[in-house]
Amino acid sequence: MNTILHFVKKIGIIVTVILLPIISFSQTTMFQEYMGGPGEDYAYDLHKTSDGGYLFGALTTSLPGPWVRSWVVRTDQYGDTLWTSAFSDTTGGGKCDQQYINDIAPVSDGGAFCGGGKSVCGDTNEGGNIARIDNHGNVKWVKFFPVDCDPYPVIQCNDGNFMAGGYITLVGGYLSPKNGFLTKIDSATGDTIWSKYYGHSAGAGVEWFYHILQSADGGYLAAGYTTSFGAGGQDIYLVKTDANGNLQWSKTYGTTKNEVAFGHCLQATKDGGYILTGPINASSKKGVFLLKIDVNGNIQWSKVYDGNGSHGVRQTNDGGYVISGQSLTGSNILLIRTDGAGSVVWSEYYGSNGGAGNVVELANDGGYLVGGQADIGPFGKKDLYMIKTDSTGNSGCNQTKAGVTDSNIVFTVTNPPTIVGRASSTTSYPHSFARGGSISVACQVLGINENENSIANVKVYPNPATYYATFLFADERPRLITVYDITGRVVNMFESIDKQYQFSCNNLSVGMYFVKITSGNNTQVVKFIKG
Repeated sequence: MNTILHFVKKIGIIVTVILLPIISFSQTTMFQEYMGGPGEDYAYDLHKTSDGGYLFGALTTSLPGPWVRSWVVRTDQYGDTLWTSAFSDTTGGGKCDQQYINDIAPVSDGGAFCGGGKSVCGDTNEGGNIARIDNHGNVKWVKFFPVDCDPYPVIQCNDGNFMAGGYITLVGGYLSPKNGFLTKIDSATGDTIWSKYYGHSAGAGVEWFYHILQSADGGYLAAGYTTSFGAGGQDIYLVKTDANGNLQWSKTYGTTKNEVAFGHCLQATKDGGYILTGPINASSKKGVFLLKIDVNGNIQWSKVYDGNGSHGVRQTNDGGYVISGQSLTGSNILLIRTDGAGSVVWSEYYGSNGGAGNVVELANDGGYLVGGQADIGPFGKKDLYMIKTDSTGNSGCNQTKAGVTDSNIVFTVTNPPTIVGRASSTTSYPHSFARGGSISVACQVLGINENENSIANVKVYPNPATYYATFLFADERPRLITVYDITGRVVNMFESIDKQYQFSCNNLSVGMYFVKITSGNNTQVVKFIKG
């Protein structure tokens, strides 16, 4: 395991304060933060974790070596790094070797399941990969499909196993016709339980799944696009299966132009139906669509908005929706908030260069977290970018009103003759593993009550710490020092009267810890990271 590599240092923190579960907070946290280095670094997916933090699926080219690596980043609720994990094929043949994460799913034990692309120099197949990460970021196993395919969506199923989907080419290389596929994966080994493809039987068409959900009846719903069926061009493609992957129904939605259910585009809604989003290039308007359907795929309403495509959607607590994507002109990250009927409530642009909001998540405090990329760091290349807003879209800096408008759109619906067949199984391959990356701050406003009667500043070094963390105090006095993990559990407690105390963290797991220093009626909280 390699030593943690710090790509860039924090620049310009407005306010930085630390929260323990025992300290109350008064308002929403907002920030814009980025992570990256001399190469290009993207966040393609993110999910909220059970402790309120975030899990990012990404790629990085900033670690030593010329190839693209899959990259997993785990943060706390303020965007501070807990751990990172980067892995790739061991071939290392050059810049054309690449491996990346399209989608990541939190796993019930605190780890992650991720899927994405994998290619090796000179190979005409885009052989997709899947990987299992434990709750400390270590790779448990990796697998790939030995045919041309690109796993995009992944989920953990109700039975604890995994599901991956995307496109697959059964004959020929990556320029050949493609079908959508679903593969059920054993969570312990990564081996295939069943694998099926869905789409056309012959011809040069393409079906590609970008998102999957497990439905209330135990089956699966896959969303993406097709060029084989529908009204013309690219149409939204939806496939509903039972728990074993057997087709129950399929539908297309579209116009004579192009519509794609893209990225993290599908979510179940509180009324038992579904919401879909993606880019649209219809005759009436180019931009972002939002499509509401019932449990059987029947359209309830459909809207189109100004924008250059969308990548993610979530239903909000009040029954409305929030959509992430990219601005119609320029390259700003776009966030659109609608009511329950799809009418715009507010819209915001964030950043200024090379920005795309690839996914949006609901935060525990009523705000939103957007993940993507932007040209923001000191190297002039794309960095993983995260934006945390309050419930009205305010993030603290680098944003303007978008002024997005909405209008109705009519989609043609068809019931295509979807063919189902046997797809590919997974196989193992050797991989390399590294760690790297730390968060830099563009702006940060943490709405937490500070201790009014705190002790003079405490310094901690090194931070992150591998073996020992040293605490430096302003004076000598009796102190009670309590160390908590990120869940608020006490992992150590000791007393000291010295100005300097060296704490052994050999037995601690990798991650973030909080230290509460109490002297009389005075209290201060600091943090350190075990690397």
